[in-house]
Amino acid sequence: MKKNVAILVGLSSLLIASCSITSRTKASDMKYETKEVNLYRKKDTIDKKLKLRFYESTPNVPYIGVKEFYEEFFKSSLFLSRSGDTYKYTNLDLGYLKFDISNDVLTMFNLDSFSGHPDSKETSSKTFMINESFATTSKKEKVISLANYRIDLHGDEEAYVPISLLSSISGGLNGYSVGYNGKDLFVFDNQGYITGVASDYDYYEDLYLDPIIDVNKTRPVDLATFNYFQLCLNFDNFRGYTSQLFFGDNNLLSLGLNGLLEKYYPTIKTLLLSTDKANYLAGMSALFDGLQDGGHTVSLTGSIPAVSNIARPKLMEHEELVDLSRKTTLRTVQGLVNDDGYTNSKKAAFPDDYGKQGETKKVNYYKYDSTTQTAYLGFDKFVVNYEQWNKYYTKGMKKEDIPDGDSDTYAFVLNGLNKAVEDNVKNLVLDLSTNGGGNSAALIGIVGLFNNGKCVFETNNLVGGNRNTNLIDVDINLDGVFNQKDIDEAKKFREFKTAILTSPCSFSCGNLLPSMMKELGYKIVGKRSGGGSCAVAQEITADGLIYVRSSYQCLSNSKGENIDSGVPLDYEIEVSYSPYEGMPEITVPNAAKFYDFTKISTYLNSLN
Repeated sequence: MKKNVAILVGLSSLLIASCSITSRTKASDMKYETKEVNLYRKKDTIDKKLKLRFYESTPNVPYIGVKEFYEEFFKSSLFLSRSGDTYKYTNLDLGYLKFDISNDVLTMFNLDSFSGHPDSKETSSKTFMINESFATTSKKEKVISLANYRIDLHGDEEAYVPISLLSSISGGLNGYSVGYNGKDLFVFDNQGYITGVASDYDYYEDLYLDPIIDVNKTRPVDLATFNYFQLCLNFDNFRGYTSQLFFGDNNLLSLGLNGLLEKYYPTIKTLLLSTDKANYLAGMSALFDGLQDGGHTVSLTGSIPAVSNIARPKLMEHEELVDLSRKTTLRTVQGLVNDDGYTNSKKAAFPDDYGKQGETKKVNYYKYDSTTQTAYLGFDKFVVNYEQWNKYYTKGMKKEDIPDGDSDTYAFVLNGLNKAVEDNVKNLVLDLSTNGGGNSAALIGIVGLFNNGKCVFETNNLVGGNRNTNLIDVDINLDGVFNQKDIDEAKKFREFKTAILTSPCSFSCGNLLPSMMKELGYKIVGKRSGGGSCAVAQEITADGLIYVRSSYQCLSNSKGENIDSGVPLDYEIEVSYSPYEGMPEITVPNAAKFYDFTKISTYLNSLN
């Protein structure tokens, strides 16, 4: 992994209806206005017009019927049952959402079943993953008092809920969200399933962003308040492990986001509630300085010059926020310096295989040293070419249709292991030292290569309270079935003495793979990995700003333990450090010894 709304009288030209609900006694439900807004799914083309409700209590916050939302944006039909003022929506997976509109209470069960991408290719494409089975422990309801977050629910023939809230709880895990910029609705699809290209701020260009950053317009008070408390709701209830946050896990867990800000950073709360857009953007910048967790929780607006140019000068007016920003900057720069240090050391060690010294593009690489009979097999991200795998498996399994290694990590590692067999490799180094993560499906395939075609993939769901276990067979010989032939094919890969090379740059899936491999008996060498143990969710604030956060779907080891602090080493490799020019708090690693065939081969040869 970005409001310009007049008060109600200014909406008169767009007014479609004004309705009163006499069956409810809740004052805020008595009146609403209906407004037609444009819906964009592709670039600057209006897909259709949708009617949204704007209630008297929050005249600048758009509401939509729950059934309509899921039918329109998720291609999902829900069964509605009603008991008084409680509306229960059940899907085909027996998950449900309950909205008690009298008490403003949201109850969720099996939230994952509401979170699938409507056009997901992961579920429709045939890949190397065969015979998947799924098991889970008992799930429990998640109950949230929306009243505690000043969020009103409404209803008549069905429940009406803020569109930003529905988008937040349902779409984020797939990089799929619905955003309102104060004028129109936009569908954001970071996987590019709908349009063929990933759609973010840049995709819609100024059409989306301009109303949001128009500093000549003020933020309505009702929208500012709603936006703030929905942020608090999301980080209190839907985040994952947060041990790497600057704000600190204990404070956030015990106080909640609002309590934490009131106690330690009241200036941030004031800015977030401001009707001045520049102050608000400064508040968002400061908030995500405090919420930064190494790469999974971040405000995407920070990379947009138009937003940063407004936010940063305002932020710099507050000394305590300047200090927070400085700490975040140091952490970010240290991460970049680490990445450059290990990358440049690797380029120097393997100039013809990993890339020439000075190049910025990272590549997959394989390097064999016949003297030590040791090979390095490295890749910097996990990617899956779903379209090409689907073509291979559905069009006769022709060899020329197998994805190439640059577009698919499983294909690259499979080819690399076969090359290692041909080279009569004795010691294998699986290099994840500059791997920042990616698609976990590629990780599943790689685990299968080292585990006789089997992968057990486990996660903790912090919303449902359940532990999920996926049992997956991996097609090793690429014949479309899993059987003894795959097990026999994979056995030769277990003949290597294998070590997994990690560094502080090994993050997310680059942290999970070493954890899973360690449990299979493989050795972890280098420096401790950088953590990052949650799936990432994309959110859009009620104001229209996009951010991502560590989600409630958390990666773990086989014991269900958090691996956010990295994977323990079996053998540490020495790294020298030098000060970073102009920033003495930062050190530059020289990781040349990481890529020393003799050093690691000697260690592996010492093992039984």
